[in-house]
Amino acid sequence: AHVRVERCDVQEAYLRLGWLGGEALDDDSVALDVAAVVLGQGESSRLATQIRRRAQLVSDVHASYLAGLASGALLVSAQTEHDKVADALFAVLDGVEALGQHPLPEAELQRARALLQSSLIYRRESVQGLAHALGYYATVDGLDGVDDNDDNDGDSSEGAEARYFRALAQLDPAAVQRSCARLLCRERAAITVYLPRADTTAKQARALAKQLERRCAAKHRRRPGRRFAPLTRDRHGIVRTRHDSGLRVLVRPDPRVPVVGAWLVWPGGLRVETPRLAGVSSLTAALLNRGTSSRSGDALAREVEGLAAVIDGFAGHNSVGIQSECLSQHFPAILERAIDCARDPLFDAGEVDEARRITLADLEADGDDPGYLAYRTMLASLYRKHPLGRDPRGTAASLSRLDSAALRRNWGRRYGLGKAVLAVAGEVEPEALLASLAPLLDDLEPGDAVEGPPTWPGGPPKWPRRPRHVELAREREQGQLVLGFPGLALGDPRGSALDVLCSVLGGQSGRLFEALREREGLVYQVSASAAEHVDAGHLVVHAAASQDKLAATRAAIDRELQTIRTQAITAEELQRSKRWLIGQFESAMQRRSRIASRMVFAEVYGLGADYYFGYPARVQAVTRAQVLSLAAELLDPKRMVSVALSA
Repeated sequence: AHVRVERCDVQEAYLRLGWLGGEALDDDSVALDVAAVVLGQGESSRLATQIRRRAQLVSDVHASYLAGLASGALLVSAQTEHDKVADALFAVLDGVEALGQHPLPEAELQRARALLQSSLIYRRESVQGLAHALGYYATVDGLDGVDDNDDNDGDSSEGAEARYFRALAQLDPAAVQRSCARLLCRERAAITVYLPRADTTAKQARALAKQLERRCAAKHRRRPGRRFAPLTRDRHGIVRTRHDSGLRVLVRPDPRVPVVGAWLVWPGGLRVETPRLAGVSSLTAALLNRGTSSRSGDALAREVEGLAAVIDGFAGHNSVGIQSECLSQHFPAILERAIDCARDPLFDAGEVDEARRITLADLEADGDDPGYLAYRTMLASLYRKHPLGRDPRGTAASLSRLDSAALRRNWGRRYGLGKAVLAVAGEVEPEALLASLAPLLDDLEPGDAVEGPPTWPGGPPKWPRRPRHVELAREREQGQLVLGFPGLALGDPRGSALDVLCSVLGGQSGRLFEALREREGLVYQVSASAAEHVDAGHLVVHAAASQDKLAATRAAIDRELQTIRTQAITAEELQRSKRWLIGQFESAMQRRSRIASRMVFAEVYGLGADYYFGYPARVQAVTRAQVLSLAAELLDPKRMVSVALSA
């Protein structure tokens, strides 16, 4: 590179970078026109997004391409503080060279085409615009031979302009990459830096020039193409790779339906929250699709809905993430927006206030729900101080402490993209996915590889050693009974037996339904279910009955639990439960989004991406003896927490 550093009467440092391009209207010239738009034209351009807003290395940055008769030039200009010149300059160089390392995502190419094509229409609005077009194309294409059509009525620019837009329409991502790789390397760059005279000395300017020359001459600090590990494929068709930032990528191609589901997930959520910041994950998730530095929440919603797609944030007990679903033709655009939401969430103060208002209203409304009150009381008593005993939405007191700054700090500290797992299922080719991902991740620093289950603060809960009972008094027509027991953690090999146990107890034809509703007519509803989390879980029985039948309902539940603890289920019950569980699993796995979610959560929790694909086999292997043994262990009255809500 040719580097020149001068001191001038300016307030900020000015950077100017240039590369000679192709001849006027040739393929290289059109490709570099597109490159300039992608790099530095508009708020969603790469340099504006990555260097100005995310890294905050410059106060302004812009790119343009000037075509010429013999040669054009791609120019990048930026302004920054004098002590950030080197970092800003090499961030720009990295951004420019990235165009030659990976094919452009289709969404970026379409955006550049739209911007360049629109200029043709806008020019036709005015005489000045037409005159500019005539002069421009006459200059870059030569004064003679622009269009040999005698019927051209003097509009000599028409032929050149038509050729330009024809070449633009035919341009593909690989062609842009080839031109940029050949022409936009730092060895061909001409660099000029203007430093503020008042803030720098001549010695400092000379030292900076030598530093820039030395770093430009040094080997590129990133090897093109090394950012993703080689692809591997397992027996379930799951393709795996890792970005050197740490991001793990899982893909399961399925071209039968032109739909793609994608889940980007981090370990975290309620499980890692402190009481003071309770609800931060839930509030954050509500805002992940409500705007970035380059798009407002409403603008993003219009774009996504206009593509008949979905981008939603979510938060649970053990994770936080972004889920998306779309037609496969729109997936590159939706992926770009989802990554933007993950890397640059806005957390606008007004949006935070509105999300908090809605959450507080929901919490207040749930306070009038007797089933909710009984269930939350049971969890709080069962888990005690463990985070899993809290409402994921937080409390009025904790929510009052959560403002934009708190959300940004928490997101930046816990949820860097290198700590996440991205799982994609549907009509997508792994190589095409990586080509779309690469430029979106190119400025990420290398990170440590993550293997196995994440570590969780505080350890598992301390379970009760004797039974606990809580009475809640509410003037309600219906009474509520909730019985809770310590359960299993995610990945416990007895998980499938637990599913069978809950199905036999609480299914539509299960024992509780048959005994309490069909035979004795005691309840409006009754169920048994289990929740498995990363280091703990619980099993719960819930019943709603009229106030005068609560005592009889509790006695009937106790009898059924005593029976299933001491007597093996029948062979017919076992087979019926297995058929139902496997049928539900297979039905859900028809959806590409469900497949992606199963892969991503299993990987995040250290179970392996293919864990849930073995679920039917694990269910089929469950025996009556295993169910009996598990029921005797889990449904222990000495560890039961019961809650009754009555008048």
